[in-house]
Amino acid sequence: MFQEIEKSLNSLRNITLNRDAAEHLPFNDNLYSFPRITEARENFGNTIPLEKIEDISSETVHKWDLFTQDSSLHRLSPKDIKRICWSPKIVETDLFRQKLTKKDFSLTVSCVKGLLYSYHSLFDELKANREFNDFLSQLILHYAEFNSQIARWSQQVDCIVGVDAPRRFGFSTLNEKVTVEIALKKALLYETTQFAADAAQQTSLAYIERFNKLNSEELDFFLNDIISSKLLSRDAFKYAISEVVLANRCSNEEATQAKIIDFILSSDGLGDPRMHPENWVGVSEGAKKAIIQWLSREDINFFFELLIKDQEDKHKRKNFWLSYVSRVSRSRALLSSHDRSRHAVKLQELENKGRSYGELTGPQDASAFILDFGQIVVVEFNQVGNACYIYTRPQFDSIVKDFWTSSISFSLLKNQSMVAERVRHTPEKWQDETRGVLARFGIRRN
Repeated sequence: MFQEIEKSLNSLRNITLNRDAAEHLPFNDNLYSFPRITEARENFGNTIPLEKIEDISSETVHKWDLFTQDSSLHRLSPKDIKRICWSPKIVETDLFRQKLTKKDFSLTVSCVKGLLYSYHSLFDELKANREFNDFLSQLILHYAEFNSQIARWSQQVDCIVGVDAPRRFGFSTLNEKVTVEIALKKALLYETTQFAADAAQQTSLAYIERFNKLNSEELDFFLNDIISSKLLSRDAFKYAISEVVLANRCSNEEATQAKIIDFILSSDGLGDPRMHPENWVGVSEGAKKAIIQWLSREDINFFFELLIKDQEDKHKRKNFWLSYVSRVSRSRALLSSHDRSRHAVKLQELENKGRSYGELTGPQDASAFILDFGQIVVVEFNQVGNACYIYTRPQFDSIVKDFWTSSISFSLLKNQSMVAERVRHTPEKWQDETRGVLARFGIRRN
């Protein structure tokens, strides 16, 4: 109701302004305040809807083109000016902004809203124009008393106008602990602009700066809401992942590391870098290497803690392979149907978090674990009596065509005619013997 009244009053005002440009008074003398209507609107339902973005027709563009050719012959009506204000490409032109700052155009409330929308739409192109920034800021401050939406902008004008505005806006969302989307709605700003994308990026950077000090709840919010925002560009998202993974906190806190791994594996845009390297283009090599190392350590712990009981790891294979985890490029657990059945609940829990495990087929109940070191590939089995098989890269590739295949047969992994080295787990010498084989291929401990 109040919107309709205000719109009608603005229409009446426009009629009085439909005169020659020379007769127009400066914008700051043309407005009439309706404080009771403004106050009523602000209190009505306590909500202020965003104005519909003007549909800029080809006719309006044509009128602007004619105006630029001869402004005395081709005049612009108040309605034309309003529509032009909602056209980012026209607002971007030097001529329009010169006319604007010289106050050659009489502006309505809708014009001011359109100007900020256009400014935000082409923010990267317009933010460096100091004169226009100053003009727009003053315009917002002046019109604040005539419109509740503009009044809200005036309360944080430094956060919405100026080169540094996205950073200020980002830090304000951090302090209020809200998402960028909610902050934009509260500020009555549109999400479909360059400014919104820049604000999302700056919000992400603000959280990264404080990453080492975020509590558990804030960390979850950062992962699930801030860098998962649809407003954040893919490049900004991958930069955030790079910074977070390499942060000191992740190196020192296993709980934080686990949260990052869970998030990455469940992310459609990333996933396991060993299985989906194409998704990781743009993430720093250091971060990618760190994630692979974390996942390999997790795989080793999974294999030896779940599939091999402590008393059965009498040869200390777990600790031995963990000492080489930084040299592993890929790892893969292959479970027998017997092991998959007896650990079904735990496996389902892990698979729900993005983990994946292959199947080891054959008459035996043994499960296997593959460690890929690049030049050589190591295969361990969980059941006693099975030696450690070490293949060169060409040997392994000839028997296993796809490292991530869903199933591999037990007999393929125990190919004695192809294997380069076969080490029995004797207490006295298996570690020294295996370490010697690895060293021959340039692979040494962490």
